[in-house]
Parts: sequence; structure tokens; C-alpha cells
Amino acid sequence: MKKISLIISAFTILIFASCDDYVDIVPRGSAIAENLEDVDALLDHGMMLSGDPGNNNTVALYVNDNIVMLQAAQDYYGLIPLFKHKVNIYNLESTFYLPHETDQGWINPYTSIGRCNYIIEITPGMAGDDLVKNQYVGEAKVHRAHAYWRLVNLFGQHYGSANASESGSGVPILTQFGDIETSLDRASVNAVYEFIESELIEAIDLLREGRPFIDRVNKAAAQAMLARVYLHMGKYAEALELTNDVLAFNSNLMDYNDLTGMVPRGAENLENILYKEVLPPAYYTFLGPTAELGYSESLVNAFDQPDFDLRISKLASINGDGIYVINDISSGFPIGVTVPEIMLIKAECLAQDEGKKDEAMDVLNTLREKRFFTDAVEAGEHLLTATDKQDALNKIFDERRREFNILGMRFFDIKRLNQQYNDVNISLVRDDVTWGPNSINWAVPIGEGIIETGGGQIKQNPRE
Repeated sequence: MKKISLIISAFTILIFASCDDYVDIVPRGSAIAENLEDVDALLDHGMMLSGDPGNNNTVALYVNDNIVMLQAAQDYYGLIPLFKHKVNIYNLESTFYLPHETDQGWINPYTSIGRCNYIIEITPGMAGDDLVKNQYVGEAKVHRAHAYWRLVNLFGQHYGSANASESGSGVPILTQFGDIETSLDRASVNAVYEFIESELIEAIDLLREGRPFIDRVNKAAAQAMLARVYLHMGKYAEALELTNDVLAFNSNLMDYNDLTGMVPRGAENLENILYKEVLPPAYYTFLGPTAELGYSESLVNAFDQPDFDLRISKLASINGDGIYVINDISSGFPIGVTVPEIMLIKAECLAQDEGKKDEAMDVLNTLREKRFFTDAVEAGEHLLTATDKQDALNKIFDERRREFNILGMRFFDIKRLNQQYNDVNISLVRDDVTWGPNSINWAVPIGEGIIETGGGQIKQNPRE
């Protein structure tokens, strides 16, 4: 195990000090994986994180209309250089990370990609069972696809937007381990999506059906990730087919009435299909667990039955200022794919067909049954109906907002919904700064340190 620890340690020091270091992450002088047991340990050791431990969910968590950062937190972070980027991000400044700051939203996924490239490269040539080797390569491909999905959706415009086919609109696609000749030029958004799609299709053919541990990847996890990708691409029929396969493997839903404490976010949450998590935003601060974030007024208003919906009382409590404050931001934040997400993808895909709007509502009501007080469910207070296709879609969009309220999914949903549905028109306002629907600002600024050390190949996203 010491051998693997050395490898992990070497990967964690990826600091883009030069163009070469961007891709040259060979564990210099350290032991390397020599057999399938070592590869298994690599996949076991932190691969559920999107890169090394660190909060790379900051942008997605802060840049949406679901949360507010409490003024005390803004004042605190604004005084400490180490945390100033949090205020910059929340206030939608034109620069998020200064040259001396680490843009974890960029570096951590590329760290994960480096690990995956290493595993994909070395595993096929090792001695051992081909089925086992296929499994490990398939797992690495899913992790790599997930990392690229986050990257392209943070730093690029949404798939299908006007410039999505333009070179430079996405992120660099790196597939060779330690190849210092690899171009760092940003590929197009469409090219990155096509790469992600092909990765997941290949992984599905390589992976086994079941899995011994919930934090390891199997066929259903790859299918779940591909269903998410297809939803973002507007490939509803393909996504719907995959959701049926995934839910046949895992349709577990927690009944919030049975929870004695907070909603579990880690591996013990049986709703996980592709289990991944990152450290919470307050991990490196001295703030208390309830001192940073609260529900926005518009999120509170989005709860159609606030007196009966346990997703409020289990996740937030009202402070002295009348703000719903998130109860706990000290445990890991999930960024993988869950049963509720697959159900909501299925509902949205069904609702594309006017004749299946009632089926879509049935899926929603199955989820809501596990989120409302038992007495309210028995009285039918959780039930939703739709008058037509658009009404069904609107109710699904609202349900996504309620279900994923503090997890950062809203950032990705705002970009997707504005692009795919012309009448959604969601803007984000922070004081005197407004990001309108389909604004170029939704492709967030890359850390200045990344730009400076990219050898001139990585171009900054323009701002309005």
C-alpha cells in the first residue's frame, strides 16, 4: 500500500508551473503500479473525488439562484486572501482566481484525468484476467468522462449554443499520460461532448453488471452518467432508454420520514449510482457549519408545499434574520449521479411527448412520496398533475430545483434550460451584476494562474 500512497502523493502536486508540468505528472522517482492489484488500489484510493481532496464545487455551488452567502461570511472571506476567491465567485466578479490562487475547478478534474490516463495506458499490458483489466479501464474511462463533463460545463458555453462548435470554446482534451508534446489548445464544446459520449459508450461495454462496493463504478454508473450527458445534449430518446436500464439496477429511494438526522451524503446513501463527492466549501475555514450559506428567497418560494416537504426541514433551519440557513456544510458534497437524478431525467424525457405527460408526473410523484411527511402523503398532498406538456416540464424543472437545492446542480441546469427551452429565461443577479440567459459569462473565467502558465495556448473566456 505504501507504493500506491506514493503515487497518489505525486499526483497531488500537479501545479501548473510550466506547460510541461500540465501533462507531465509521472510520479518522478516514486514507485509505480506494477500489477492489477496496484491498479485496483489506485481506483480504490480517492477516485470518488474529482481530483485530489479539495472543494472544486465552489463555482457551481455559489453561481446560481438557489443560495445566498450570508453577509458575515462575505465579510470574513473578504478579509482573508486565502478565501477572497469565494467572494469574487459569489459576486460574479470578472476574475475569480488571481495568479497566486489555485483554481480547483480546473486543476482537480485534470488531476483526476491524469490518474485515469495513467490507468488506461498501463492496464491493458499487465498480466492477468482480461475481464478484470476491462473493468479497471472502464472505471477509469467513466471517471475521466465525469471530469471532462464538469470542465466543459463550467468553462464552456452550453452544448448546442451558437459557438459550441468553434475551436477554443471548450477545454483541452488530454488523453496521453505524461506526453509533454500534447497540445493545450482548447477544443470545441461539441468536440469535448463527443469525446465524453464515446468514452462512456466504450465504458459500458467494458464494465460488469454488479459491484462489490458502492464507491466503485459499474455498468449502471456509466449508463447513468451517459443519461445525464444525453439530457444536456437534448438526446431525449437515448437518455430515456438509459434511465430504464439504470433504474432496473438501482431504484432505491430514502424515505425522509425514516431519517433521524441529516440526509446522508456519503457512500452510505443508497441512492448513489455513480458515487463521487468533494469537500464542502467551509472545509478549510474556521466558520461554523451553519455560518456560510442560506436558501435564496426564490428557492424557498419554489417549494410548492413547504409545510409538508421534508427537504426543507432536513437540510435547513431558520436563523434570527428569517433566512433558511443550510444546516451542514461540513460533510462531503455529492457530485455524482443518483437515483433521484435518473428519475427526473426520465420524467423530463417522457414529458417531451404530450401523450406521456401523465407518466412523467407518476415518476415525479414516486419521488415526492419519499420526501413528504407521511400524513401529507396519505392525504395526497404530494401529488402533482399536468395540464399539458409545458406544464409537465415546468413542474419537472421545479422539482429538480427542490431536489438538488444546495448541491450546485442548479448552475448546470440554468445553462441547460436557457439553451434548450426558449421560454425559460433565467438570469442571475448579484447587486449590480447580471448574467442574462445565454450570456457568455456562463462560461466562467479560468484562473489567472492557469492562463499565465499555459504557455499561451489556453485562452481566457471573454466577459461581457
